[in-house]
Amino acid sequence: MRTPTPIVLAAALVFATPALAASQPAAIAEPTQAAAPTETHKIDADGVKLTVREWGEGEPVICLSGGPGFSADQMLSTAAQVAKAHRAILVGQRGTAGSEVPEPFDPSQFSIARAVADLEAVRTGLGLDKITLVGHSW
Repeated sequence: MRTPTPIVLAAALVFATPALAASQPAAIAEPTQAAAPTETHKIDADGVKLTVREWGEGEPVICLSGGPGFSADQMLSTAAQVAKAHRAILVGQRGTAGSEVPEPFDPSQFSIARAVADLEAVRTGLGLDKITLVGHSW
């Protein structure tokens, strides 16, 4: 397959952008427009309090932000869509979105393994047996 030259690609983007912009659904909430959570919790994960926010009702769906280390706020618009039919749950990773930073600071506390352990602490802290995960950038 031939790779388009930059000029052809740029021209395609210029002509496609207005059509793409016009086709974007207006119903998707921007992070600053998300409704207030119906519940907020502080859940202990090995001595660190994690902020957990919930919207909606039904089967629990945890929306995972990129990581490790990105704020859960990047998933607010996703949570708004999920909450239309499910219980949307956002977990602030360590040091983000209102969650605590481990004291004393230890870089080893920011890893995939630690994030999985934190997720398990949230699952059990909320009394959930089964969860569905929606994530990005893992």
